[in-house]
Amino acid sequence: MGTIYRGLFVAPYMYRRLILADQSFLFRFRETLSEIETNLTDGIAAIGLWIMPIPSAVLVANPTVKDLHWSAELAWVAAEIIESLGLP
Repeated sequence: MGTIYRGLFVAPYMYRRLILADQSFLFRFRETLSEIETNLTDGIAAIGLWIMPIPSAVLVANPTVKDLHWSAELAWVAAEIIESLGLP
């Protein structure tokens, strides 16, 4: 004796296949989302290390141009040196 499953007539032995197919899809979908999350997190962590010093370099470069009257290029070089050495 069969029954209707998702609009189709399905024999009882087919239930197990349909349920396993649904579980397999959900498992692959969750795995894909997990991989996307991992890749995004790793990418942001890798880029963040290089982007993080930029705001504080701007805070060094602007006063260097304004107060010391250095050129903008030289001020950026000084800012990058200060940031790379970790000087306050």
